[in-house]
Amino acid sequence: MTAATLADDCGGNRPPAPPKQHAKAEAKSKAKANPDLKGDSARGVAARACEQSSMQLAIDAPAGAMPGELHVKRVELFDETGASLGELTASAPTRWLDLESYVPWDQRIEPGHELAVSYALSQPSWRGVKDRWNKTYVVKAVISVGGADQTVQQSVEVSAPTSLPPGVKT
Repeated sequence: MTAATLADDCGGNRPPAPPKQHAKAEAKSKAKANPDLKGDSARGVAARACEQSSMQLAIDAPAGAMPGELHVKRVELFDETGASLGELTASAPTRWLDLESYVPWDQRIEPGHELAVSYALSQPSWRGVKDRWNKTYVVKAVISVGGADQTVQQSVEVSAPTSLPPGVKT
Protein backbone atom coordinates (compact mmCIF):
# COMPACT_ATOMS: atom_id res chain seq x y z
CA MET A 1 0.00 0.00 0.00
CA THR A 2 1.56 3.24 -1.09
CA ALA A 3 -0.97 5.68 0.39
CA ALA A 4 -4.29 5.95 2.19
CA THR A 5 -6.68 8.81 2.85
CA LEU A 6 -9.23 8.90 5.66
CA ALA A 7 -11.88 11.43 4.77
CA ASP A 8 -15.42 11.22 3.41
CA ASP A 9 -17.53 8.83 1.41
CA CYS A 10 -18.27 10.77 -1.77
CA GLY A 11 -20.12 7.88 -3.34
CA GLY A 12 -16.98 6.25 -4.70
CA ASN A 13 -18.60 6.14 -8.12
CA ARG A 14 -16.17 8.21 -10.12
CA PRO A 15 -12.45 7.65 -10.40
CA PRO A 16 -10.53 10.15 -8.29
CA ALA A 17 -8.49 12.76 -10.11
CA PRO A 18 -4.98 13.54 -8.99
CA PRO A 19 -5.43 15.88 -5.99
CA LYS A 20 -3.62 18.96 -7.37
CA GLN A 21 -5.21 18.73 -10.80
CA HIS A 22 -8.65 18.15 -9.29
CA ALA A 23 -8.38 21.15 -6.96
CA LYS A 24 -7.21 23.43 -9.80
CA ALA A 25 -9.96 22.26 -12.14
CA GLU A 26 -12.58 22.67 -9.40
CA ALA A 27 -11.33 26.18 -8.58
CA LYS A 28 -11.44 27.20 -12.26
CA SER A 29 -14.95 25.80 -12.58
CA LYS A 30 -16.16 27.65 -9.47
CA ALA A 31 -14.44 30.88 -10.57
CA LYS A 32 -16.15 30.71 -13.97
CA ALA A 33 -19.51 30.08 -12.33
CA ASN A 34 -18.98 32.97 -9.90
CA PRO A 35 -16.68 35.70 -11.27
CA ASP A 36 -16.62 37.38 -7.83
CA LEU A 37 -14.48 34.50 -6.52
CA LYS A 38 -10.83 35.31 -7.05
CA GLY A 39 -7.51 33.74 -6.03
CA ASP A 40 -7.64 32.22 -2.56
CA SER A 41 -11.44 32.41 -2.45
CA ALA A 42 -11.79 30.16 -5.49
CA ARG A 43 -9.18 27.75 -4.13
CA GLY A 44 -11.03 27.69 -0.79
CA VAL A 45 -14.21 26.59 -2.51
CA ALA A 46 -12.30 23.79 -4.24
CA ALA A 47 -10.68 22.71 -0.97
CA ARG A 48 -14.13 22.19 0.56
CA ALA A 49 -15.11 19.70 -2.12
CA CYS A 50 -15.73 16.15 -0.93
CA GLU A 51 -12.50 14.20 -0.46
CA GLN A 52 -12.96 10.46 -0.95
CA SER A 53 -11.44 8.06 1.57
CA SER A 54 -9.19 5.80 -0.47
CA MET A 55 -6.19 3.51 -0.63
CA GLN A 56 -3.57 3.22 -3.34
CA LEU A 57 -1.60 0.09 -4.16
CA ALA A 58 1.51 -0.43 -6.28
CA ILE A 59 1.54 -3.75 -8.15
CA ASP A 60 4.60 -5.19 -9.87
CA ALA A 61 3.86 -8.39 -11.79
CA PRO A 62 7.10 -10.10 -12.88
CA ALA A 63 7.34 -11.10 -16.55
CA GLY A 64 7.25 -14.83 -15.70
CA ALA A 65 4.20 -14.61 -13.42
CA MET A 66 0.80 -16.04 -14.29
CA PRO A 67 -2.02 -13.62 -15.15
CA GLY A 68 -4.37 -13.16 -12.23
CA GLU A 69 -6.86 -10.94 -10.47
CA LEU A 70 -6.60 -8.82 -7.37
CA HIS A 71 -9.45 -8.86 -4.86
CA VAL A 72 -9.70 -6.74 -1.72
CA LYS A 73 -10.96 -9.15 0.92
CA ARG A 74 -10.92 -6.84 3.94
CA VAL A 75 -9.91 -3.31 4.93
CA GLU A 76 -9.72 -2.41 8.63
CA LEU A 77 -8.84 0.76 10.51
CA PHE A 78 -6.80 0.70 13.74
CA ASP A 79 -6.02 3.44 16.25
CA GLU A 80 -2.59 4.18 17.70
CA THR A 81 -3.06 1.54 20.42
CA GLY A 82 -3.79 -1.16 17.85
CA ALA A 83 -7.53 -1.31 18.67
CA SER A 84 -9.78 -1.91 15.68
CA LEU A 85 -12.11 0.95 14.79
CA GLY A 86 -13.99 -1.16 12.27
CA GLU A 87 -13.96 -2.26 8.69
CA LEU A 88 -14.04 -0.04 5.63
CA THR A 89 -15.65 -1.10 2.37
CA ALA A 90 -13.45 -0.96 -0.75
CA SER A 91 -15.14 -0.15 -4.07
CA ALA A 92 -14.64 1.50 -7.45
CA PRO A 93 -11.24 0.02 -8.45
CA THR A 94 -9.28 2.32 -10.75
CA ARG A 95 -5.79 2.33 -12.24
CA TRP A 96 -3.49 5.21 -13.09
CA LEU A 97 -3.22 5.65 -16.86
CA ASP A 98 -0.40 7.39 -18.72
CA LEU A 99 0.44 9.93 -16.00
CA GLU A 100 -2.91 11.53 -16.72
CA SER A 101 -5.81 10.18 -14.67
CA TYR A 102 -7.43 7.20 -12.99
CA VAL A 103 -9.65 5.02 -15.17
CA PRO A 104 -11.94 2.11 -14.18
CA TRP A 105 -10.02 -1.13 -13.68
CA ASP A 106 -11.18 -4.75 -14.00
CA GLN A 107 -8.66 -5.88 -11.30
CA ARG A 108 -6.81 -8.11 -13.78
CA ILE A 109 -3.03 -8.26 -13.52
CA GLU A 110 -0.98 -9.18 -16.57
CA PRO A 111 2.62 -10.44 -16.29
CA GLY A 112 5.35 -7.89 -16.88
CA HIS A 113 3.25 -4.88 -15.86
CA GLU A 114 3.55 -2.35 -13.07
CA LEU A 115 0.28 -0.83 -11.94
CA ALA A 116 -0.74 1.97 -9.62
CA VAL A 117 -4.31 1.31 -8.50
CA SER A 118 -6.79 3.00 -6.21
CA TYR A 119 -9.90 1.91 -4.34
CA ALA A 120 -12.52 4.20 -2.86
CA LEU A 121 -13.11 3.41 0.81
CA SER A 122 -16.20 3.99 2.89
CA GLN A 123 -15.95 6.78 5.45
CA PRO A 124 -14.62 5.59 8.81
CA SER A 125 -17.14 5.49 11.63
CA TRP A 126 -15.73 7.83 14.23
CA ARG A 127 -18.45 7.02 16.78
CA GLY A 128 -16.87 6.31 20.10
CA VAL A 129 -13.53 7.87 19.12
CA LYS A 130 -12.72 10.74 21.42
CA ASP A 131 -10.72 13.52 19.83
CA ARG A 132 -9.91 11.80 16.53
CA TRP A 133 -7.80 14.71 15.28
CA ASN A 134 -4.01 14.97 15.16
CA LYS A 135 -3.50 11.24 15.56
CA THR A 136 -1.98 8.49 13.45
CA TYR A 137 -4.12 5.56 12.38
CA VAL A 138 -3.27 2.40 10.46
CA VAL A 139 -5.22 1.12 7.47
CA LYS A 140 -4.67 -2.63 6.96
CA ALA A 141 -5.95 -4.49 3.94
CA VAL A 142 -6.03 -8.18 3.11
CA ILE A 143 -5.80 -8.59 -0.63
CA SER A 144 -5.85 -11.72 -2.71
CA VAL A 145 -3.65 -11.86 -5.79
CA GLY A 146 -4.14 -14.96 -7.88
CA GLY A 147 -5.71 -16.69 -4.85
CA ALA A 148 -2.83 -15.94 -2.44
CA ASP A 149 -3.68 -13.61 0.47
CA GLN A 150 -1.35 -10.78 1.42
CA THR A 151 -1.66 -8.15 4.14
CA VAL A 152 -0.59 -4.59 3.41
CA GLN A 153 -0.82 -1.53 5.61
CA GLN A 154 -0.27 2.21 5.68
CA SER A 155 -0.11 4.76 8.50
CA VAL A 156 -2.37 7.78 8.06
CA GLU A 157 -2.22 11.05 9.99
CA VAL A 158 -5.59 12.69 10.56
CA SER A 159 -5.03 16.40 11.13
CA ALA A 160 -7.51 18.83 12.61
CA PRO A 161 -9.20 20.91 9.94
CA THR A 162 -8.21 24.53 10.05
CA SER A 163 -10.31 27.33 8.72
CA LEU A 164 -11.11 30.89 9.62
CA PRO A 165 -14.61 31.93 10.56
CA PRO A 166 -16.65 33.46 7.73
CA GLY A 167 -15.90 37.10 6.99
CA VAL A 168 -12.36 37.13 8.45
CA LYS A 169 -9.97 38.99 6.15
CA THR A 170 -6.40 37.85 5.87
